[in-house]
Amino acid sequence: MTFEEKLKVAMAYPEETEGSRLAAEIRAKANKLTREERRRLFRRAMVKIYGGQIPETPRR
Repeated sequence: MTFEEKLKVAMAYPEETEGSRLAAEIRAKANKLTREERRRLFRRAMVKIYGGQIPETPRR
């Protein structure tokens, strides 16, 4: 087997995986959110990431 053939085999990757299917499902659900739902989920995520309460005005 030549180097090029080995490289092609090593780079073979399935078109669809469990992760890609899950990501597509999540994107489809996220696209259906209203502006208010997006805002609320974003704020919840920021609290989870940074902990506690996030200030109303961003710090500069």
